[in-house]
Amino acid sequence: MSNLIIPDEIFEKFSKFRIKVKYLLENIASGIHKSPFYGFNIEFFDYRQYFPGDDIKYIDWRLYGRLDKLYIKQFEHETNMFCYILLDTSASMGYKSNSITKLDYSSSLAACIYYLLMKQGEKVGLSTFDNKIRENMSPKNKDLSLSKVLLTLSNTKPEGHSDIQSALTQFSNLISGQGLLIIISDLLSAPIDNLGNLLNYFIVKKIEVIVIQVLDPYEVNFPFFLPTKFKDIETKKSISTEPKFIRKDYLKSINELSNFYKNNLRKINVNYFLFQTNESIEKNLFYIFSRQRLK
Repeated sequence: MSNLIIPDEIFEKFSKFRIKVKYLLENIASGIHKSPFYGFNIEFFDYRQYFPGDDIKYIDWRLYGRLDKLYIKQFEHETNMFCYILLDTSASMGYKSNSITKLDYSSSLAACIYYLLMKQGEKVGLSTFDNKIRENMSPKNKDLSLSKVLLTLSNTKPEGHSDIQSALTQFSNLISGQGLLIIISDLLSAPIDNLGNLLNYFIVKKIEVIVIQVLDPYEVNFPFFLPTKFKDIETKKSISTEPKFIRKDYLKSINELSNFYKNNLRKINVNYFLFQTNESIEKNLFYIFSRQRLK
C-alpha cells in the first residue's frame, strides 16, 4: 500500500469498499495462485509460501531444509507484457434490483482481478469508459498501487452513454506490449457487427482478451407482472406497459444478445463470461482463472 492521503469526506466510503474487497480476496486467495499466462520467458524474482495445487517443480527444497516450510519460486516475465482492465462505468451500470448495482459488482470484480494479477507479479492497469476512456491508469505507471485503484473505483459513479466501439478504438491507441485485456461491461448496447474486428486487433498484437458481461438478474429473467413503467437510464426514454405483452420478445432479445457475443467472440478465441450480480464473486473468479488455465 502506498502512503496515499485519503480526504476525510471519502475515507469512510473508501474503507468500506476496501474491507469488502479484502473479505472477497480472503475467500479465494488460497485457491488461485497460478498465472493465466504461459509461453513467456521468465526470470526468478521472489519466494512465496506453497499452496496445494501449486506446481511442485518450483518448490525450493534447500529452503525447506532450513526453514521446515514449503516455499516456491516466483518468476517475473522478461517480455514487455502488461495486463489491462477496461471497466464500463456508463449510466446503465447503475441499475440494481437488489442491494448491489452492476457497477458495484463489476468494480469489486475488477479490484479482485487487479489484486490477484498484481500479486502474481504482473504489471496491471485499470481504465474506465462510457462513450470514451474516462480514467486511464497505465500499468507502466510505477506509482500505480492498489490503494489508487480502490480509491478510483470507490469514487466512480455510473454516468454517461455507453459506446464500447468508440472506447475500444480510443483504447487501442493507449496500450502497447503483449499480455491480457479484460473487458467488464453490461454490453447492453445493440450488437456491434465489427466487435470481433475490434477485438481481433488486440489479438493480432498478442494481447489475450477476456470479455465479462455483467447483468442484473431482473435483466436476465424479467420477473415483472404488474403494469410497469420502464425507463432507459441512459436515454431517459420511458414506456408504460403490461409486462406479459413484452416478456416473450424481451427474453428472446436478451438471449440473442448474449448468444451473439458468445458465438462471435468464440470464433476469434476470446473467452466470454456472463455473470449476474446475485452470483458469488468468489466462484466467478475461480471460473475465470480456471478457464484461462485450461486453454
